[in-house]
Amino acid sequence: MRKLHILLLLFLCSEYSYSQLFFDLGLKGHLSTTWLINANVFEDTEIIHKPSMGHGIGGKLGINFNEDYQIVGEVLVANFNQKFSFSESSVIKSKLIEMNSLDIPILFRSNSSDGGYFEIGTQYSMVKQVNETLANFDTKGQQENSKDFDKSYFSALIGFGGYMLGWDNFGISLGFRFTYSFIDLVSAGGTGSPWSYKEMVTSFPSESYKATNAFSAGLVLEFNYDLGYFAKSPCGNRRQFILFN
Repeated sequence: MRKLHILLLLFLCSEYSYSQLFFDLGLKGHLSTTWLINANVFEDTEIIHKPSMGHGIGGKLGINFNEDYQIVGEVLVANFNQKFSFSESSVIKSKLIEMNSLDIPILFRSNSSDGGYFEIGTQYSMVKQVNETLANFDTKGQQENSKDFDKSYFSALIGFGGYMLGWDNFGISLGFRFTYSFIDLVSAGGTGSPWSYKEMVTSFPSESYKATNAFSAGLVLEFNYDLGYFAKSPCGNRRQFILFN
């Protein structure tokens, strides 16, 4: 019996009984409808929001606690747009706001056995540049108005989707993702130059000033590769990173 106990202990300490954390890498991109949400602007009948699209591309790293739950970090180079049109004296004027940012989502993700997933978390966006392009205004052309907007902001993020196809350690997923920022994107600084977005939202009476929030909703395509795992023997401190075959 003693020999049996020793053999069992040796088996438990073997390389086949390591505790594991799984890791995966991925490339992903999204195409979304994007909106700047400001209550005063929406209520102004002379300002018409036009359907606007944004996009992003980047990579992800997933830390899997098991096959069902993981923490995901992403880095995305993103573009956020908002178009407006104005009618004044039978002249149609238009404005395009283009915001370029580096987005860093941190997500908790739940994976189901049928290939579906649900994700929720937060996204930190670092605004790199904001351009406003005007047409048929007294001031025309493109203006660089980055100082009118906050340099960074947080958003809530929620998404869901499912596995499409794949083989071995590689898979392709398609899903939907929604983000909404909870802080005012318009900064306290900046000049608010004529016909700029900041000049537009601050032209309302100061006591009725409303914050501007960013909203996006769209498709996310993910190319995922199961990389490997760290293993540690239960009978020692030796660790090893093992690639999946």
